[in-house]
Amino acid sequence: SPQGASIDSMMRYTAAGTPDQVRAYLDDFATSCGADELMVVLQGRTVAARLRAAELLAEGVELAPLPA
Repeated sequence: SPQGASIDSMMRYTAAGTPDQVRAYLDDFATSCGADELMVVLQGRTVAARLRAAELLAEGVELAPLPA
C-alpha cells in the first residue's frame, strides 16, 4: 500500500543497538552523506522511553547529561 511504502521509506535509515553501535552507525551515515549535522527522531511508546532513548544517544555520542 502507499502507506506501507511510506513507512518503509522512513525506516530506511534506522540506528538501533547499544550506544556505541548507534554512534558508529551515525558516524558512518554522516560520512557517507557528507553531512556535518544530523537530526534524529527518538521512538518510544511513552515519554519515559523516549527520554531514555535520548539519554542513551547522548551517552553514545559522548554528550554531557542535562541538569536535573
